[in-house]
Amino acid sequence: MRKTKIIATLGPASSDVDTIKSLMLEGVDAFRLNFAHGTLEEKRELISIIRELEEELGKYVAIIADIPGRGPRIGRVPKRYLNKGEKVVMVFGERESNNPHIIPVPPEQLLHVISVGDEILLADGRVIVRVDRILENEIEGTIVSDGEVRANVSITIRNKPLPFPALTERDKKFVSFAATHDVDYIALSFVQSPEDIRELKGFLKKNNGELIKVISKIENKPAIVNLNRILEESDMVMVARGDLGVQLSLEEIPYLETLIINEALRNGKPVILATQVLESMLDSPVPTRAEIMDIATAVEKGVDAIMLSGETAIGKYPVKAVSWLRRVIERTETHVNFPRVEPQKDSPIYVKFNRSNVYMAEYLDPKIIAFTTRGFTAGMLSRFRTRQEIFAASNNIKTVRQLRLLWGVEPVYIDKSKVNLEDLSKLATEKKLVEKGSRLVVTLGWRIELGKIQEVRIEEIE
Repeated sequence: MRKTKIIATLGPASSDVDTIKSLMLEGVDAFRLNFAHGTLEEKRELISIIRELEEELGKYVAIIADIPGRGPRIGRVPKRYLNKGEKVVMVFGERESNNPHIIPVPPEQLLHVISVGDEILLADGRVIVRVDRILENEIEGTIVSDGEVRANVSITIRNKPLPFPALTERDKKFVSFAATHDVDYIALSFVQSPEDIRELKGFLKKNNGELIKVISKIENKPAIVNLNRILEESDMVMVARGDLGVQLSLEEIPYLETLIINEALRNGKPVILATQVLESMLDSPVPTRAEIMDIATAVEKGVDAIMLSGETAIGKYPVKAVSWLRRVIERTETHVNFPRVEPQKDSPIYVKFNRSNVYMAEYLDPKIIAFTTRGFTAGMLSRFRTRQEIFAASNNIKTVRQLRLLWGVEPVYIDKSKVNLEDLSKLATEKKLVEKGSRLVVTLGWRIELGKIQEVRIEEIE
């Protein structure tokens, strides 16, 4: 059973039913919908397709709504290549420009933080504009690092925080949509502090979306400074290497990637690795050796999931990209020693209890099946990175889908309002999760409302 999970971004190259079905059959555990591009009607259609395919294939998958957050984007411009030394004018406003040297920038707040000499980074830093002159409603600049620009690409200012709230009015519209359209996770871009996460969760609660889990995208210096406090508030974090490499020096990225992953594991929070995983497969049917090594290294570090972005959204070979990612993950997992984080002496009792369940499984060599209502127990078991197979049963469909992203966890739906140990044992045999003659650790996990752990049992399967 593959431990490391796969996330694929849907886009123009992968929005039809046949391609989405092929991606699911190839091993995708979750689909990312990028709300920075496309319309809400397109997102509604994609969600409908995914849920219909779930029924057809008998496989639950998670849906992630990735919202822009405080990250501004340029307006509508013709797609073109800007060469080093060319002059451009950034005009604040919503107007559309057919002149490739005039770049509309909707948020005027940027004008208040930009200074002459600043570097404005477009399209994840692929294009860099040096600010030469600031006028009343526009900025004149020179291209110092050339590249391609197109409508709606990102804007950042090197070494300066973005002067916007965590949730813009546009974001609130997207979050409200997600709360009413069966989305499982929301990924918030450009998180800078734990208050950003609390604001999003508060808005979700007011809009009947409190069951949606929040992924914090770590992609700027304030997020690194506040990393542990952000981890406390987040359900999951993402190492967003694209903007990390824009905001900070490229040579820092390997260290920061490892730091974020290690801190997430230490805090028991799932972690996703993203950006340029198989970038060459935008145009090539075969990845580079360096990309294969990058995937293997991520697996060895113990990430919960690896995400493909442009590779599946706009690339020529979306299904092949997922196939290569799956193959490398599976091969690497056959020989890697996964990182282990042991509970501290002052860890809560439920953490130590779940560690003891893993110890039993490793010593007696059985599989583990646990009942979990909201995914808490499954998350506790997953954090210890055991080679034993973990099945997490839940009677909540949303929980089953969310569990799809947890390392080493295979979620199973159980259609019962009240569940006991016998129900779990029966489910394991009916679904053929265990073989005759094998052992099984069965647990109902931690019930906070009862003030104690209910039960755990070791069974011989006859």
